[in-house]
Amino acid sequence: MKKVFLAMAFFFALGLTTVSAQDAPKHKKQQFGWNKMYMDEMGISADVQAKVEAVKKESDAEIDVLRKNNSITADEKKEQMKALALKRQKGIYALVTPENLEQSKKIIARINAANKALEQ
Repeated sequence: MKKVFLAMAFFFALGLTTVSAQDAPKHKKQQFGWNKMYMDEMGISADVQAKVEAVKKESDAEIDVLRKNNSITADEKKEQMKALALKRQKGIYALVTPENLEQSKKIIARINAANKALEQ
């Protein structure tokens, strides 16, 4: 009786580990963002990081207002979103050095390679 019970417990445990391995969450794709982790990696000073965060907050506020605006068409919203994204990018690029931009391109290439590896 003990042998049967032990065998059943063994197969039950084996089944649980197999199920949990199959249900493992897939890794999310990474995206580059002008966040503290990446800015630290690029060697951007704390005062410039604060200015970048201010540009991002201002841009986010403008995007929120645009999203809530129901008086314009979806195509107009799309065009205005592109314009706001470009304004945000120009604002950030004006604050960082060319070396920082070169570093960001290397980080983006690394992230893209990692995302591509996840797809395979």
